[in-house]
Amino acid sequence: MTAADDAFSRDGVGASLEKIAKAAGVAIGTVYSHFPTREDLLAHLIAERMTRLAHLGQRLLEGVDPVAALFEWLEVFGADAAIYQGLPDSVIRTLHDPRSPLFNSCETMRTTCGALLERAQESDQVRADITAVDVLAMTAALSGAAAAGGHDAGHFVAVLTDGLRTRP
Repeated sequence: MTAADDAFSRDGVGASLEKIAKAAGVAIGTVYSHFPTREDLLAHLIAERMTRLAHLGQRLLEGVDPVAALFEWLEVFGADAAIYQGLPDSVIRTLHDPRSPLFNSCETMRTTCGALLERAQESDQVRADITAVDVLAMTAALSGAAAAGGHDAGHFVAVLTDGLRTRP
C-alpha cells in the first residue's frame, strides 16, 4: 500500500502497476490477486480519507453556521481530491457508475455533501440551482486542475465556494 501511495502521489493514478509491484517487492500477480483493477487499488487507498470526510461532515452538520460547515467540508474534500493527479477524473466518472469499486466511497461523499448543501441552501445563503453532484464534480475538477498546475487546491476551492453564495 505504501508503494502504491508513493507511486500515485508521484506519478498520478496512471502510475505503472508493475513498478508499484516491484517497489513493494512482490510480483505483479500478487497485486492483481488483491486488487483486480486499478480502481480497486485506488478505492482501498482512499477509503480511510473518505471515511474521515464522512465523519467530518456528520460533525459539521451539528454546527451553527451551515454555510461555513459546507465550505469547510469542501475545502477538506478538495485537498483530498488533489492527492493523486488524475484522481478527480476517476471520482467524477465514478459518481454515476455503481459497478466501480470507487462508487461506494463516492456515494458516501454525495450523501454527506448533499446533507451539508441542503442545510446551506435552506439558509438562503447558497444557490438553490445546484446539486451535490454538481458541487463534488466542480470541487474535484478544480482541485485536480490546481494540483496539475502546481497551485494550491484550497485557493481554487475558495473561489468556487464564493461562487456558490447567493447574490442579493
